[in-house]
Amino acid sequence: MTISWSKQPYINLYSQLCTPDDISASILSAELEKRAADLQNLLSCPAKNDESRKAISGGKLEIDGTEYSINPEFITESCLLADELGIDEKVAAALLHYGTEEQVSLDRSPLHCSIIVYHLRRQYVLECIRLIFEISRNKDFKSSPIVEEFSKKLATKDFVNLTIKTMSVLREELRQLQEKETSGHFLGRDLDESFVENIKYRRQAVLTELGSVSSILVLISQNRFTTTEQFKIYLDDLLQLEKYNQILLYYIPPIIAFFDSICSLGDINSFSGASEAFEEAYVCHTYFSERQRKPPTQLPLFHSSIDLWWYAHFAGLCLGERDLAAKKKVDYVIDVVTPALNAIVNGGAFEFMMVIASNTASINEVGTNYNDFQSFLRSKTIISLPATIPSNPSSTTGVLLDIEIHYPFSTVFEATFIQSLSYLAEAIISNLADILKELKEKEEDQIFGQDRPEISEHDSIPSGDESNQVDFELEKFFIYISHIYGGRPDNALQFWTDPESNLYGFLTWASQCQTPLMIATYCDMLASLSYGPESSILAHSFLKNDDIGTAISSNSLTRDSTIHRLGYEYIFEAFGYYISNLRNVSQEQNIFGTSTGASSARSLITVADLPKLDDEGCMIVSAYLRLLETVGSWSPIARSELVDSGSPNNAFVPLIYLLECRTPLTGPIFNAIRAFATDADKRTRNTLWEALDSWLFNSPVFVSRMPAAYSGTYGGSQRLSLKERFNILLTSYADILGFVRLVEQFTRLSKTDTVYDVPFPENLGSKYRSPSGIRPYIDIIIDDVFYNTNAPALTDKQRLALQIECLNFISNCIHNFSVSLVAIASATTSGDPSVPGVNVELAVQPEGLAEYLWAHPCVWVMEKLFDDRIYNVIFGIASVGIDAISSSAVNHDLTSKNVKLALKVIYRVLSIEGVYLDVLEPNARKLSAAGQRSVNDDGVYVSSRPLNGLQNFEDAILFNMYIVTNCALYVNAEQVGVASLAIKILDRIASAPQFLNMDYEAPISGAYANGAIPNIMAKTPFASGAVSGRRIGVNRLLSALDAVDESKRIIFGFIEQLGRPEEEDANNEVIDLKLQILQFISRNLSRRTSSGGYIDSKDSSITEADQLSLSDVPTVSHFLLGFTIGDGGALSGNTVLRGSESPGGIESSISLFQSIVNLLKTCISNSTASYSYSYYTKQMASMEQAASEIIYKLCSAKISSEVTLKLLRSNDVKFFETRVSSEPLVTPNNSRWGDYTFLQLSDIPPADVTLDYESESQFKEMPQEQCVATFVQFLASRTSYLEYCAIEIHSLRDPITLKFIKKVFLLISMRGVYEESEFDRYNEERLPFASETAKLLELLDFLEFDVEKLATSWNIVGSSGGVLSRLDAISQQQQIEGEQYFSGIKLDEVCLYALPAVRSANPGNEYSEVPLEYLYDIEKVKGLLELKIRELFKTGRITEDIPPHIYKQQLRIVQQCKLYNAVLSLRRAQSLCVAAWCRLLRVILIDTTEKTDKAKVTDLRLPGRETFILEAMQVIAPKLLHYSHIWESNVAEHLASTVLSLVSASQQPTKDDNSTIEAYDVVDDHDEDEDAIVDIVHTLFRVVLIAVQSPYATASVRADLYTLINIFICGQPRKKRKLLQLQRTIESCVHGAELNEYVSVDDKISGTKENKLLERIGTDAVSGEGTTRIMGLAVLRSFVAIENVTKKYFVLDALVRYNLLLLIVRSVRRIDEDLDDQNRVSNYEITAFKAVMGFLTELAQSRQGSGQIIQAGIFTVLQNAQFLSIDPDVGIFTFSSSSTGKSGGPANDWWNDLKLGTSRNVYFEIIAPTLRLLTCFVLSMGERNVGILRLVKDLLHKHVLLVRAILHRVVNRNLSRGGVDEDQSEVGESGRLIVLLASLTGYYNVEDQTIQ
Repeated sequence: MTISWSKQPYINLYSQLCTPDDISASILSAELEKRAADLQNLLSCPAKNDESRKAISGGKLEIDGTEYSINPEFITESCLLADELGIDEKVAAALLHYGTEEQVSLDRSPLHCSIIVYHLRRQYVLECIRLIFEISRNKDFKSSPIVEEFSKKLATKDFVNLTIKTMSVLREELRQLQEKETSGHFLGRDLDESFVENIKYRRQAVLTELGSVSSILVLISQNRFTTTEQFKIYLDDLLQLEKYNQILLYYIPPIIAFFDSICSLGDINSFSGASEAFEEAYVCHTYFSERQRKPPTQLPLFHSSIDLWWYAHFAGLCLGERDLAAKKKVDYVIDVVTPALNAIVNGGAFEFMMVIASNTASINEVGTNYNDFQSFLRSKTIISLPATIPSNPSSTTGVLLDIEIHYPFSTVFEATFIQSLSYLAEAIISNLADILKELKEKEEDQIFGQDRPEISEHDSIPSGDESNQVDFELEKFFIYISHIYGGRPDNALQFWTDPESNLYGFLTWASQCQTPLMIATYCDMLASLSYGPESSILAHSFLKNDDIGTAISSNSLTRDSTIHRLGYEYIFEAFGYYISNLRNVSQEQNIFGTSTGASSARSLITVADLPKLDDEGCMIVSAYLRLLETVGSWSPIARSELVDSGSPNNAFVPLIYLLECRTPLTGPIFNAIRAFATDADKRTRNTLWEALDSWLFNSPVFVSRMPAAYSGTYGGSQRLSLKERFNILLTSYADILGFVRLVEQFTRLSKTDTVYDVPFPENLGSKYRSPSGIRPYIDIIIDDVFYNTNAPALTDKQRLALQIECLNFISNCIHNFSVSLVAIASATTSGDPSVPGVNVELAVQPEGLAEYLWAHPCVWVMEKLFDDRIYNVIFGIASVGIDAISSSAVNHDLTSKNVKLALKVIYRVLSIEGVYLDVLEPNARKLSAAGQRSVNDDGVYVSSRPLNGLQNFEDAILFNMYIVTNCALYVNAEQVGVASLAIKILDRIASAPQFLNMDYEAPISGAYANGAIPNIMAKTPFASGAVSGRRIGVNRLLSALDAVDESKRIIFGFIEQLGRPEEEDANNEVIDLKLQILQFISRNLSRRTSSGGYIDSKDSSITEADQLSLSDVPTVSHFLLGFTIGDGGALSGNTVLRGSESPGGIESSISLFQSIVNLLKTCISNSTASYSYSYYTKQMASMEQAASEIIYKLCSAKISSEVTLKLLRSNDVKFFETRVSSEPLVTPNNSRWGDYTFLQLSDIPPADVTLDYESESQFKEMPQEQCVATFVQFLASRTSYLEYCAIEIHSLRDPITLKFIKKVFLLISMRGVYEESEFDRYNEERLPFASETAKLLELLDFLEFDVEKLATSWNIVGSSGGVLSRLDAISQQQQIEGEQYFSGIKLDEVCLYALPAVRSANPGNEYSEVPLEYLYDIEKVKGLLELKIRELFKTGRITEDIPPHIYKQQLRIVQQCKLYNAVLSLRRAQSLCVAAWCRLLRVILIDTTEKTDKAKVTDLRLPGRETFILEAMQVIAPKLLHYSHIWESNVAEHLASTVLSLVSASQQPTKDDNSTIEAYDVVDDHDEDEDAIVDIVHTLFRVVLIAVQSPYATASVRADLYTLINIFICGQPRKKRKLLQLQRTIESCVHGAELNEYVSVDDKISGTKENKLLERIGTDAVSGEGTTRIMGLAVLRSFVAIENVTKKYFVLDALVRYNLLLLIVRSVRRIDEDLDDQNRVSNYEITAFKAVMGFLTELAQSRQGSGQIIQAGIFTVLQNAQFLSIDPDVGIFTFSSSSTGKSGGPANDWWNDLKLGTSRNVYFEIIAPTLRLLTCFVLSMGERNVGILRLVKDLLHKHVLLVRAILHRVVNRNLSRGGVDEDQSEVGESGRLIVLLASLTGYYNVEDQTIQ
């Protein structure tokens, strides 16, 4: 089989082997067999040859069975690649082909990409082989037998030999790379970035491959596939090694693995098998015996160590198989022990082992005194040049043995390497115990039997002759073990778990050491073995068992006859011994008591014979301290027991006394105190604070000699300042590091602290220093330590360690301040500090808000951070670059942690700078100016911010733009935490006006007014990202990222991070990071406005998706998505598939835009991948929502819509068709949102209230909250999808094309997706009624989720925009037991924030202003409740033992607020989704209507449109009925408006213009279809009638419903039979008759005797406003018109019964009320007057109606009407404005075609309806009704001027127009009516002079 040179097959195989049980055994077996030949060849590759070069020169090349034509450039590149890698030219050409395919993603040259592909293929091949052998050993896998069988076939003799040979091959490649680098340096190529990067990558790749091969050899040996002869070849190859370097380490694990396998009989049970195994081991033993006669000359320490490792394993075999050893005449002492001891003592084996363990240790203590004795031990053996061991090391010039790790190990090899060293340690302990004992006894004899040598690193070799020299070999072994297990949690459990084991026995035996160095190294080893939570607990138990122990005697130079066992008691007695010797001079000052010499406090005192701790004591005490620190930091049990005040071994007491003693171990003492103070309570921590402060600032400093700076002082004493004391007491790096670590620990909040406490004693240092409090510590740590961390004297590790601790301290100070506290306090007013229901002044500590703000470290740290000296250091740390934190970089772990902390500080400063600038800084300035507080020597607070020209922190970033570029690069960091903080900072910066190039006002600092905190709830411009003024130039953030050389790397970084595999971790950090990236892109596509500002919300779908304010200029999101930004801001797609256009463009297959599209498709497909119904997690739904919103915004914005829509329509994407077909449908009982379905939500029990009340875990996210949040995100995604569909369809409408028809058809078709052929010709007969529902109608599935039912089950009551403002209401609602401690708290004062207003269903009308909705700010709610608890404690209402039920009340209140938020968010999301659906439906209706109106496209009529309209009515009807009867009105509003659009679109004019619109003639004359249509229309009519009666139907909803009623009634033919049927329908709905089958049973209304329908309509006609009033009158007019035909006056009776007719009659006066002094009236009142008169005129057409109107006093109203008394020549004029008129109705143009600011005379428009009404009275009542005639005659007589003016105007107009009568004008009509009324009433006979 031909070898595949592509990496992809091996990537696939690797993925299968990583999860072998996830695929079938047959598939895995077939894949292994398919790749068997490739795997057996390992890394073999044909070498260069002339035939291959000639073959490719022909221009043809076959790759994977496909023949390609290649050009000369490709041939040349192939030859260069062959020369570079030393491989066959054909293979090089294939690799070049695959490398070219990776060029876009790797963003490198084809040659470099090919090299990467070459090494990646090799690495995956090796990893596949390693996994095969690993799985074959792991019997837990189901596929282990198959893989094991394959591994046996693979591990042939040739394969093993090839694997061994590969180690040499890779070593040779490394040598060649070194030579190439050297020659390149000589030729100056080291300035070529490509050359340097290639060398660096290849070296790292080869080392990774070397580690993989080493791991494979380990597994081969463990599986017993290696023979002794083969391993001899491996050992002989080691003789070729010449240097102690990193390559040497890769050879060690296979050696140990082979020794372990050959000397372990394992599962060999038979004697013959054991004999054969021993025989093979004996052959190996013979090899080493022969090597003893002629030892290797190269690397002697390494080969001596190999000898020791062999004897350590062979000793175990001999001890276990004594008979077989005796049979081979193996003398255990002569043949095993003696050569092993020789390898240790003379060969330096332990020395070598200690060095390799040290250089590969997980942790390296930086700047401590712990490891000082290691340099002493390592100095005993010196490697001379050349590398041979001299007979007299002291007389030889050489170098210390040191194997530096220049390139980090791979994760796999590091685990293999450490495991091998662990096995080796266990083998030596178990099998060479006699040698260890001999070494211990020999050393003790040497030390206690002669003058003791002085142990000092300055005198590295003890005096004495060579025979008496102490080798300290056992100590080296202890250090070796220490480095193996140190920093690797619980890796040493095997030492602790079995007290009967050899390892535990070793610890017990070693604990009896008596020599100082042995004790120190043993403690160091024990500390490393205690690393980890479980190991520390077992170590703590081990140290407590002090069976025998005495204190150190005064003469410790002789061997003690008593056996010691190291334990806590022994350690503390040793501390007491040293303390007693060191404290003799300092008795006058006791830091735990009062000073006996106050004058000596804070003084530098000279003491002649000052006791000192010698080097030996430092070594021992240092080791004790590290042991205590390790156990204390990991074990809570140890901390609890050792710091108990009643315990005899209280750790703090001796540690504080040691601190008081002047020793070089101040840093380690600080570290030990810090470890035991990890979870100390507030009281303990304050005690430690006071002890530290007293030692540092209020105790005498004793020195043996006065420093030169203070020489000549009187009396040998010098008074010191605070900083001088610090500089004298802390002299070393270790001291300073330990001090910063300790203070950082103290500034963390303890378990009993809250953010409303300062993290130190209230009066810290107030008795002996000024300023008191924590300010001196801040000055020292930030100004003196942190600022100088870049000093050249520090190593990289020291600098990083110190910066990390300083940044942790800074972070603690600014994070432990509650921003919500200021917001809560801002609700207070002068004179009443408890307006929100909480007295903040009492709740904080120290008491008084001003005191708290002054004392809190946040203000002082923020003041430092605005200093350019400090923020430049932070920016420098944060800008080391992404390469410095990559896993291949040196110290990457420390560097990445340092960068993360710097970014964390920057982000926090950006988040809280508003509070600092508005509150904290002004407060400090005010108190300082008033003289109440001192700040510095001058006593005046001076901020450095104005001096640096900073208005806010964004200015500092603007001055250092490189931080922005680095943050953009960090988005692609391997460390998720770094990437997350980087994207957050970019998001903050993107909203800052400095980076948008906007003019912005300077922030207005707040100030105290009568003790009240200024209100900062409304952010100032700098904090909110407000935009004021005009845009200047281009976007600075965009320019900064686009202009840098690494702009493409930034884009690809976002792409790679978005495509990053989602890790299987509980925190979902990768998913959260992807979501942050998507939200960043989405937010920057919108314009940041002052009204919106920066919204920092966890649920962006609720806050930001509501208002679409798209940017009309290029933004950073356009840059990242791949748009090319040209002149003037025009955007065009970047085509990377052709020519030289750069990769990453939006039209490229690899772009951020394409990644977002693919991610969206993945989320949708995953939701239904394994379920019959949709299943969403919160993260999945959130990512889908964010991706959908990005696409929607791109399509909506003019600047990007053209390019985006074009891409989405391309054949490669087909986004519209894909989304329509894949959009999941949801149901309440089957679709799962996280762990629950919607119907299960109400059954979820409340959160457990028996939690630890002192923990934040009680406020974790509730299951209901998470479930609803997931559903809300889904609805937001559906909303964006529907909006996109509307844009897509609307954009294709002109000209109408086949694409338009197809896409609309996909949505409204009831038969699914049709084949392409079915669109060739359209024939409506092929599309009859279908049983399936159209896709668009299916997308209303979310309305089946009954939110109100859920709200009822959760006891959520109130209006949609309202909240429960007082906590006693919540307590009463939830029936919380016990005293109501929280009653009276006003949540609406503090804890609410408004959501952006949503768009109305009818934008532009009087109802477009939707009321704002509010949510609870949960953090503020929790803060408010916590403050209340603290207030209750201060006022004595509760004692120190807080009742448990108060926490229960607190938890239930927070839960209820969360549930309220969840319900409101769900209502809002549902409303927005309905609005989007309705808009899409309107677009389809309007665009298809416009299409059919054009003659040129009449042959492309959309099939099934009319059928779809009817089905839409049928689907919407029950939903409209349901949602009109709940108090969520927005859904009903949209549905009602949509039904109105459907009905309007369904109407077609008949041929008879004189008839009314006949009933929805949408199909041909098919009786069945006609009946179905009638049923649908009839059902919808009944639904509308019932919906109007709902008490929750808003005015806007009712206006649409009234319009529908009018349309239905007007659409009926004027036939009495039809109208009688219609009237019966109205009466049945009025009286609550049961609905038909189309209406849900839950929505049926019980019968009632009240006429609610007419009562509601009449009320709107009387007191309604706007469209509701007009359409209400129109409905009444329609009802009356029916009555006039049927002669059944139920409407009239109801109006009279409810006095509604009387009110309607009186409403005629409103036009008089609306008249102003210029005879102007609003358009609205004119329209309303016409509507009232039209209704009354219709009613007056019957005798009964006229009589009731007259009885209601119409003539009284008209007699007193002001408008009838106006001179017609003056008239009445209309006006329109943006404000409402006097009547309260809006001044819209309504039905009058008026422009804003124009007016016209409408006098006769109101006179004509009035005269019509009078005429109806006369005609209806008859000529014989003398009373009516008299009333009309009197009215005409009273307004005789009006009558005369009308007649004169008619006559004059007729004469001027030649006698032509204007019968269509109001004037002409008024004249005719006047004549008619005068004739009927006899008016002329009485007043005949009026006509003259």
